[in-house]
Amino acid sequence: METITCYLLDDAILDNDYLEQLLKMQNGFMVVGRKSCPQAGMKEITRLKPHLVFVDIVMPRMTGFDVIRELKDNGCIATFIFVSAHCQYAIKAIRNGAFDYLVKPIDVEELRHALKRYLHCTQSIQIPYNWHLTKREKEVLKLVADGKTSKQIADILFLSKYTVDIHRKHILEKCGCCSSSELISILKSQFGRNGQVTDLFS
Repeated sequence: METITCYLLDDAILDNDYLEQLLKMQNGFMVVGRKSCPQAGMKEITRLKPHLVFVDIVMPRMTGFDVIRELKDNGCIATFIFVSAHCQYAIKAIRNGAFDYLVKPIDVEELRHALKRYLHCTQSIQIPYNWHLTKREKEVLKLVADGKTSKQIADILFLSKYTVDIHRKHILEKCGCCSSSELISILKSQFGRNGQVTDLFS
């Protein structure tokens, strides 16, 4: 299994220490960087390109929401998990593109559940015909298969509709299809079970 690289961004140094120790106990996950300053952390995240970013919400000068927004605007495709002592931000976090939300102090079983779900979501997608789709294109394709519109996909992935349309165009070019309906028909006929395209991603 590919090692999943993780980055920790939290102004509370002791919380970073604790989370790093928990992640070291999980097979297949490696912490490649950590910072307590949001601006410095974003620079490292952009350079290191980790798979997973654990980010606090309430930090000096920038919130976790600001961090995600700026990183995604700059093309970052990491998966974000919020870590916060404040439960009231959970719904907003998911709406703003977070994969999961962990409440401090982190429960090790909750962390394991989040990591297991991450692995399931990222490694269970089997794209046919060797299409060589990027991680983001796979995410867009799954949502297209779920029947989501470009606007809905943009809201879910915290992207602009224009960016989603570009991804959809690239997906069609890579798989040699003229339309999304043609693409979904191929998935159904060749790889879906009982005609359910979403089975490909479960």
